[in-house]
Amino acid sequence: TNNGNGSYTYKNEKGVDVVIDVPGSVSNQFEQIIQNPTVREVLNQYLTSNSGNVSFGENGLTYTDASGATQSLDL
Repeated sequence: TNNGNGSYTYKNEKGVDVVIDVPGSVSNQFEQIIQNPTVREVLNQYLTSNSGNVSFGENGLTYTDASGATQSLDL
């Protein structure tokens, strides 16, 4: 069951409620997670990417909406 706060509760084989705290687990195991080569590669690709859907121009901003159409905001 989703508890709505990043944790989940399930009944184990003995019928006992067990809470899995995802944010807490990530926080407690961050060093181990960040040392994983696959995680590092994904983060490096994300952090070094210059792509996005918002551009600043001489007259304002343009962005690509969910349908793929370019929208303009005059400043």
